[in-house]
Amino acid sequence: MKTMEITENKRFYRFTLLHLALLALVLLFAAVSCTHSDAKKANEEKTAAPLIPAVEVFTMHKTRMTSALTVPGELLAFQQVDLYAKVNSFVQKLNADVGTEVQAGQLLATLEAPELGAQLAGAEARVQAQEAL
Repeated sequence: MKTMEITENKRFYRFTLLHLALLALVLLFAAVSCTHSDAKKANEEKTAAPLIPAVEVFTMHKTRMTSALTVPGELLAFQQVDLYAKVNSFVQKLNADVGTEVQAGQLLATLEAPELGAQLAGAEARVQAQEAL
């Protein structure tokens, strides 16, 4: 009986070994064919004419060169000055408004000071009185 079991075990191992060998051959064949087809495709791509990309073309014309740039911003004065009168007075005429560009020495406003005129008249009267003496 032992002899029969040993022979059946040997047959089973041979059968299994044969199937594993066939499976290994099939896998090897598949790997070689895939590698061969990939190499063939790569070789065909190399030998094929390279694709030329489409390029937009135009005709050159001689014209005057111009450029414009639009950017957001805020315009600030180069110099800013606060104006105050030396004496109390009223504005008679305004020659420049807020934000107007002015030059050095330009008349900006004409002021009227009635109290100052009254003081001047009083001073002149005193001078004349002193001269009369």
